[in-house]
Amino acid sequence: MFHERTHTVFLATYDKEEYVISNYHVQEALAQFLAFHQSKEARIEGVTRFQRASVILDIKTRELHYFNVRFHINKLAGSHPERSPSYSLLLSNDLWEVENRLGSDYVESILKSFTDGLNRHRKSFDGLMNKPLWENGARNLRTIYEYEFRLFDTFHYFLAVLRLTALETGAETEIEDVTVSVLKSLGFSSKKAKSRSEVIKELADVLEQSPPP
Repeated sequence: MFHERTHTVFLATYDKEEYVISNYHVQEALAQFLAFHQSKEARIEGVTRFQRASVILDIKTRELHYFNVRFHINKLAGSHPERSPSYSLLLSNDLWEVENRLGSDYVESILKSFTDGLNRHRKSFDGLMNKPLWENGARNLRTIYEYEFRLFDTFHYFLAVLRLTALETGAETEIEDVTVSVLKSLGFSSKKAKSRSEVIKELADVLEQSPPP
C-alpha cells in the first residue's frame, strides 16, 4: 500500500515529462525503496494490484519472485537488462545500502535533493552519451566501458547523482564505500570495483560541471 501511495505522491509532485516519472524503473525503484524504508524489512511479500498474483521482493539480494518465477540481477552483464522486471531492485538496492551505512535519517534528509538531481542532470547525461567521445577526462566511460555503460546507463547514472547529492552533505567518502560494496556484490573484484567507482566519480564530476539544460 505504501508503495502505491508513493507513486501517487510522485505523480502529484512532478510533471510527467520529468525523469523520475517518465523512467519506469527509476520511479519504481524509489517507490520500492520507500516501502522497504517504511517497513524496516528487507523482504516484502504481497499481491499484485491488478492480476492478484503473489509477489515477493527482496531489496537486499535484488530478487523478485513473480508468478513463481525468480528474477535476479547479480552482475552487470546480459543483453537488455532493463527488460528484466527486477531491474528496479538494482537501483533501490543502492539506497538500501546507503541507509544501512548512514542511517534512515540521513536518507530521509537527502531524498528530495537526490530525486530533484535525477531530474536536473538527466538531459546533460543524455547529451554526454550522444557525444562520440566524452570530455573533461571522462573518456574511459565511452571506451573501456562503452557497451556495458550503455546497457546499464540508468544504474551508473543513479550512482553518479547519488554521489553528487552526497557532496552536498560531506558524505562522499561513505557513498564511495557504498558504491564499491555494491559493485563487489555484482561480481567485481576489489580492484575493479574501485576502478569502476572512480569512473562513476568522473561521471559525477562531469555532470556537476555541465550547464543546466
